[in-house]
Amino acid sequence: MPVIHKDRYLRAFYSPPHMRPPMCLQYAIWSLAANGHEKYGCYYDALYRRARQYLEADELKGTGEHFITVRHAQAWALVAASEARCMLFTRAAMSAARCIRLAGMMGLHRLDSTFTDMEQPMAPMIPPPKDWGEAEERRRLFWGAFCIDSYASISTGWPVGIDINTVRSFISLSALLAFHSLTFPRSPLICLLPKKLSSRAEKRRRYLCTKD
Repeated sequence: MPVIHKDRYLRAFYSPPHMRPPMCLQYAIWSLAANGHEKYGCYYDALYRRARQYLEADELKGTGEHFITVRHAQAWALVAASEARCMLFTRAAMSAARCIRLAGMMGLHRLDSTFTDMEQPMAPMIPPPKDWGEAEERRRLFWGAFCIDSYASISTGWPVGIDINTVRSFISLSALLAFHSLTFPRSPLICLLPKKLSSRAEKRRRYLCTKD
């Protein structure tokens, strides 16, 4: 699932320096493209290590406010995908966990929630999207992180990092519709699950709450 809007990224890439994507995302894209490439594969390790260096350096800036952005979450998602392709599953799991945590801190799991700001447990740490296209890119980032988390859990047996009962974001559109800003009716994930499955998950949640 593409988690980056190509036109928006290229427009930002050719903008003035203060408006360009962070270097960590640029190197993450280059490293993923070079991974397994016949001509540029020899540059993969250097690009990959540089992407991680920029990501970790941004985490140490200030008091931690510089890396809580959509671009940094996208970079971690691409790094996790690149590490999984190289069968570095422990690194990929940790990178995916950082992407998931950033998505949760930014409130990407409840982009379409009907709750008011007073009813939310915590306000998102980024401003609301400027337009429909930016909101859809955030949805695709969250569902991309959701897919990575699900695949990692299925492959390794480790617990998932996203609870579907807390998700209040619509299912993202196809790349054709999303990247051309075409609207289409959607529904939250919980509405698309079979009733038997959703009721079983609800019973399991109630059992665990009662047990605690």
